[in-house]
Amino acid sequence: MNVLDSHAATDQEVQDFEHDKSINTLALFRPFFSFIKSNWNHHLADEFVSDFLESYPEHKNNDNEIAIIREHFFSRLTSLRAASSSLKPKQGESKEETEARLTRELNEELLMKRHRSRQITVRLQELIQLDI
Repeated sequence: MNVLDSHAATDQEVQDFEHDKSINTLALFRPFFSFIKSNWNHHLADEFVSDFLESYPEHKNNDNEIAIIREHFFSRLTSLRAASSSLKPKQGESKEETEARLTRELNEELLMKRHRSRQITVRLQELIQLDI
C-alpha cells in the first residue's frame, strides 16, 4: 500500500463531510487525492490558510497573498498525488523492477539538475567576465 493512500481521506469520510461540514479536516490532515478540488480539500485549504495566517498575521489583509497561499496548497496536493502515482509499481512490474525504475529515474533527474546547474554557472561566469 502506498503511504499517501494510507494517509488520505477515504470516500466514506468525504461523503460524511458533504453532510456534516463541521468535521475538522485540518486536525485529520488527510487530503482526498481522488478529486483534488473536492469540497473536502477546499475545506482543508481554508483551515490550512487560517492556521497559516495565525502564524504569519502580516499576510491577513492581503487578498492576493491569501489567494497565492491557497493556490500553493492545491499545487502541493497535485504534486503529492503525482508523486504517489509514480511510486506505485507499473502493471506487471515486480518490487525489484519498481525499485530499479525509481533509482534510474532519480539518477536521470539528478543528472539533468547537475547539467542545468553547470549551464547556469558557466553563463554567470561569462556575464561576470563581460562585467554586466
